[in-house]
Amino acid sequence: MKLNKRLKAGLLLCIGILFLATAWYTVAEWRTPKFVEQKNLIYSFASNAKIGYRVFLRPNIVYDENFIEEGKYYISKYIDHIEAVFRYEFTGSEEAELNVEYDATAYLQGLYGDENGVLWSKPYELISTSSEKGQVSEKSIERKVNIPLDNYVALKESFYLDTRVNSPVVLNVVFNVKTVVNTPNGTLSETLSPNLVIPIGETVFSMDGNPEAQGGKRLEETVKVRLPLNYQKIALLASFALLLVVAFIVVCLAKEEKMPDAFQKEIRGIFKEYGDRLAGMEKPVPYHMLDIISVNSVEDIVKIADEIGQPVFYYMVDTRTERKIEFYVFDNTRTYYMVIFGEIENTGDSGAEEDTNKEI
Repeated sequence: MKLNKRLKAGLLLCIGILFLATAWYTVAEWRTPKFVEQKNLIYSFASNAKIGYRVFLRPNIVYDENFIEEGKYYISKYIDHIEAVFRYEFTGSEEAELNVEYDATAYLQGLYGDENGVLWSKPYELISTSSEKGQVSEKSIERKVNIPLDNYVALKESFYLDTRVNSPVVLNVVFNVKTVVNTPNGTLSETLSPNLVIPIGETVFSMDGNPEAQGGKRLEETVKVRLPLNYQKIALLASFALLLVVAFIVVCLAKEEKMPDAFQKEIRGIFKEYGDRLAGMEKPVPYHMLDIISVNSVEDIVKIADEIGQPVFYYMVDTRTERKIEFYVFDNTRTYYMVIFGEIENTGDSGAEEDTNKEI
């Protein structure tokens, strides 16, 4: 393999830079620790607040039982009262200081419009604000309150008589629970507010709202975990570095092509300009057989060839002892002739000559 001097130097430089970068990256991959952020759970809890209920009945000719469970349709005339059951459940991952604050309020609300916006609202306390504390991992709270609907029906009628606004009225029962958990590593808090909506003054109704709310919080810490070495990546990098070393050696051992000298550059320029006009000869024509007319330039000899309608022949030799190119244009007994000589290096080597009589 032969390379010219500039290409060889450029390849060696590029291979060297790639090798240094690969070697540095391989060492960095091996010696530099890598970390990834990981979240570790310190503490967590789950909570649930719910409003359950049972509808207790007056004696009637329809129902044999004393009460009806939740999720049914109810006849207002047969209802004695509604037993609301307020439940709260807490479960922690471990013991912690727990503070639970809760209350229950019934809002008698008049609705208006297609979207049932609240026109007026009046609160009635069902459970006053209470709190419970303790160092626990689990906690359950249950409170029962009877809600007599007749009282609220009477209030609806009084509001109507006073305002003369006949709008739908509901009893919106809201159970507010605020949870605060103190741990050695931080504090977690949340508020749950399930609600139960009871239509007031309807002949038959069912209850609506969001009577159950789920909650929960997590306390986490972010730590940096060291990643294991990527041996596959290191092996690939090392293999690539070894290939670069081999490539560097191969390029170093490659022979250098000589840069073209002035003679070769001039010849290349001639063939680039007039290559399609030139015809090569295997042997030179003996001078004594020719009536020679010397020409000064390639441009002139090509011009003459065009004028007389003849091709331009050339004979070239480029050896250690002789370097020249001769151009001929034959016109009957006359021959138009031009020669360009190249400089011969004095190397002191008289070895065999290499005939380079060929087209370029």
